[in-house]
Amino acid sequence: MNQFALDQITFPVEKVKLSDKRYSLVNGRTGLPISEVSNRYTVVQNSEIFMPFVEKFGMDNMKTSYSYGAGKHYVAKFFTGREFDFGTPGQPDIIKEQIIVQNSYDKSKSFSFMFGAFRFVCSNGLYTGTALVNFRKIHVGEIPVQEIVQSVMNSYEKNNFATWEKFRKVPLSEDKELALLDKFEALNVSDEARLCNYSGPVAKNRYIRNTASWKIRQKETINNQRNAWGFFNQVNYAIDRNISGKSNLGRRIKANQKLEEYLLKELNLN
Repeated sequence: MNQFALDQITFPVEKVKLSDKRYSLVNGRTGLPISEVSNRYTVVQNSEIFMPFVEKFGMDNMKTSYSYGAGKHYVAKFFTGREFDFGTPGQPDIIKEQIIVQNSYDKSKSFSFMFGAFRFVCSNGLYTGTALVNFRKIHVGEIPVQEIVQSVMNSYEKNNFATWEKFRKVPLSEDKELALLDKFEALNVSDEARLCNYSGPVAKNRYIRNTASWKIRQKETINNQRNAWGFFNQVNYAIDRNISGKSNLGRRIKANQKLEEYLLKELNLN
């Protein structure tokens, strides 16, 4: 199954001239157009981005891969084989490290590599604000793909999820968690958007707070710990459930990053 999924995202992409300034990116297998780009656009093949991780971690460690946006955007998640226990000998709390790899075949995004983790106790995905490499430049000019991928391969083992360890050591009462939640906005809200309480980011933030509040009010368990790590996970659950869908991965990651930054600031952990 993983081989089939990999084949679906590593087809060759060709840059076909339409005019002096316009080109079409075409699926080299099907001949179907993907998007239009300028003559300055540099194609970074999915195979250049994803295959080194398959070779490094193995096919079985490719947790998932998918596309969205009519084949313009691609995501794959790889387990690195490293696990961290945030629990106790009698009550383990295992997270399994992931690397999230993204690439695109249009003008809107570049490729990126981010840290994440899968938490077994709640079967939930987490994302951290620690970036391995974010190549924000749109695909123009010479791009040292191999060097960038190699830098990720050489640096991921330096990560130890130290921020999350800090959270685990900060006790919080239920009342304190709810007070922190009341001030948190997962999505940025403009002054204009604040005028509308029933749609857009204002409503979405309210849904996230409502979901997280319900989770926090449950009895204390390994999944609902009375500390900042428990709070982080319950709000992460709410973010994941209320900002769903393949195309919203970037928004979920940014919301998790914002949650990390918020907790570090509010709890004076910087």
